[in-house]
Amino acid sequence: MSLTSQLNTSHSDVSKFFADNESKSGMVECLKLLQSTTPLSRMAFKPEKMINTTTYLGVMADYLFRFYYLGNDFQIEKTIAYKCIDICNRYISFHPDNKCIVKPIGSIITAKLLQTGTPFFNRTLLDDRHGLYRATTFAVLDAFFRSERWPSIIIENICEYLISIGWWKKFEFEGEYVYEESRSVEFSKNEVERIAIQSFDEFYDTLGGDDFTFELINIVNIMKESKKINNGLGEAQIRISNETMYNSRFIGADFDAVMIKGNDMIMTDIKTLTRPLTKKDLLQLISYCLLWSKKDEPPRITHAGIYHGRSGDYKYLPLPDIIRMTLPTFESIEDARSEFISRIAPHEEKTSTKPTVSAARSLANAQRKAAIAFSSRKL
Repeated sequence: MSLTSQLNTSHSDVSKFFADNESKSGMVECLKLLQSTTPLSRMAFKPEKMINTTTYLGVMADYLFRFYYLGNDFQIEKTIAYKCIDICNRYISFHPDNKCIVKPIGSIITAKLLQTGTPFFNRTLLDDRHGLYRATTFAVLDAFFRSERWPSIIIENICEYLISIGWWKKFEFEGEYVYEESRSVEFSKNEVERIAIQSFDEFYDTLGGDDFTFELINIVNIMKESKKINNGLGEAQIRISNETMYNSRFIGADFDAVMIKGNDMIMTDIKTLTRPLTKKDLLQLISYCLLWSKKDEPPRITHAGIYHGRSGDYKYLPLPDIIRMTLPTFESIEDARSEFISRIAPHEEKTSTKPTVSAARSLANAQRKAAIAFSSRKL
């Protein structure tokens, strides 16, 4: 279970840890100190699906933040999007109505989306409109890595093509549609690539199209201005970006960045929200700090805070102060960390040998229902 899903579940180990040890008034106090004091910019348009657009804006803000700081040192192979390759090479991706993308097709989609977005990260023009559009393919890949789901438009269009050429045979079984692969029919790699990009174009339009692009440019401009102000990024430099901690082996979690500002080593969460921070945002930040260990680099985090992507404010506090306010039952960050890890480690270790990929479970169910065998033949 990921950190996000644990925080969304009241009976999870993480939620119970905070419920047992938190100071409600301290949480409110700490949250207030981390809020942006500069008004947050509002979205300039009303998207088709607000949750989708805000989610993808947030993912892209993280990528743009790292690219802004790292420039030519930005390494595509270290991105979450790049890690999507491994999933597509190993698993079948299932979707509603039993539609699925088998390994060779998933690999083609992944490779094409990576190829489309890569040119942006080989440049230095953050406000390149066409480049930002292309770079958003990385957000699609990032989302797939975390959820094992492509945007529905990609699935619909590619499955329609596979059915039209007879590669998929569609039939109904016990009230559900199932698909059987024809071993005698070949599909065109070029056509799958074309459909994948066409589908991404359609998906991008649902995010807002040009309006979405201008929102990204606004976020970039705020970031640049933030480097010039005292309550912003100022002299901050990036030390590590978008990595997992040693203790992430117990719970799925990857943080946005560790920043250096003077002598401060700051665990930093990037929030591109049009609303004030909530308690869940604070718990997420604290959890990152509690997952940190001496085996991570750097071995010691001194502060934790939030970069507000819609105002440019960069608010952070000494980690001992955060623990004192929010988890007063512990005398130090080390005590809090020890208890936190002890809460999550035993449960995760017991379940670590169980399948963790939902696609595997979905495949088993589909096989039981219709005795469908999916080929893993190569192109």
